[in-house]
Amino acid sequence: MQDLKLVIDYKTCQWGRDEKMREYLRPQTLFGVEKFDSYLAAAQEWDAKGRPSFIEGRCRKKPPLKNALRRPELEEYYIKVLEEIANDHGKHNGQGV
Repeated sequence: MQDLKLVIDYKTCQWGRDEKMREYLRPQTLFGVEKFDSYLAAAQEWDAKGRPSFIEGRCRKKPPLKNALRRPELEEYYIKVLEEIANDHGKHNGQGV
């Protein structure tokens, strides 16, 4: 779960303000088997270097606070993305959610 959140943060900071790339902030792009490993590796490197905080939908240059990931709006965003992943997974397995 932490790896998924890290990739979401990384790509949101990278693509979130780019109108063209923002449309790719979706489960099939972020977590697809072809790209997820490379996105995770880049996100881990970004995190190790002292990634910016994700606050109110924007990346901030200060290092994240330990509780930054507990902000209600970010938690709601994670829940929404993870529900979409579960839905997509269920559809591909013929289960639906």
